[in-house]
Amino acid sequence: VGEVSSTARIARHDAVAQIIEGDKIYNLVYDRNWQPVFLVHGRFDIDQTGRPTRADRRRIETIIHQWRGRLSKEMNYEVDYLVLGVAPTVPERPPEDDFDSEKEERWFKAREQLGVYQQLVARAQTLSIPILNQNRFLELTGYYQR
Repeated sequence: VGEVSSTARIARHDAVAQIIEGDKIYNLVYDRNWQPVFLVHGRFDIDQTGRPTRADRRRIETIIHQWRGRLSKEMNYEVDYLVLGVAPTVPERPPEDDFDSEKEERWFKAREQLGVYQQLVARAQTLSIPILNQNRFLELTGYYQR
């Protein structure tokens, strides 16, 4: 970034469309004097296999580091972006007449995870922190085309 001009690498470009003067080119995380802070929460499925993995979450975190970002462990005023994985799903509560402690425990845990997810979203909205889902984050960093 210079005083009167900037140089950018276009990570993805539609071959039919032309880039012309006045087009907006966004770079999610670059400013030579700024290190953005990200809170990454949830489970991610980058390869869209239907099975979120820890390795996919680590890939998200690695991309953040490659773009010179920092990771935060908690939501606070320093966080610049909240990157969310898939929303937790809560199974139906097991019927009381057919009590199964494992199913009951999974149900409580899933409810708790969904509550944390929803609280993070609400807190980010209160603090006006942009919320990026996995696909938006990967699109903006040029990881893959949707």
